[in-house]
Amino acid sequence: MKRKRVQRRKGPQVERVLPTPETLAKLQPDPFYLRLTTGKITAEQWQAGVEIREAVKMITGAVGVRISQFERRSRGHDEFESERQIRVQRQYNDWCDLMTARKLMIGVVLDYLIEERSFNDIAKARHMWNIRVRRMIEDGLSEYVAMMGWKVAQRA
Repeated sequence: MKRKRVQRRKGPQVERVLPTPETLAKLQPDPFYLRLTTGKITAEQWQAGVEIREAVKMITGAVGVRISQFERRSRGHDEFESERQIRVQRQYNDWCDLMTARKLMIGVVLDYLIEERSFNDIAKARHMWNIRVRRMIEDGLSEYVAMMGWKVAQRA
């Protein structure tokens, strides 16, 4: 006996669902990279930011600590970490010491680089002017560039 072929029913056609604001935010380009492409920061400052991001993610990655709880932490090194990872983390710690000695706020730079918050969000949260936040971030990146001894190119 042959089975009768079942016909599939066509369901109602569903229209495309628009992305949520959270999804749209994830799809936006990196604001830090946009500052480089528009010539508002130098390539060296951008490289400094990339290294700071990398160091913080290495240090906090396994623990999952939020940046608001993490401005300055020192820790030992795993035997499984590469020499480059150890070097980047030590450079980050040296930069933190330098920023602390010059009484510059590390948290503002980390809010921008790691949390990817806008200047306005940082300014509101820390009760500061927008221009002051921008200068603090640029000063922090410039301190890292100077600490590394990189030759600074002129802005475009």
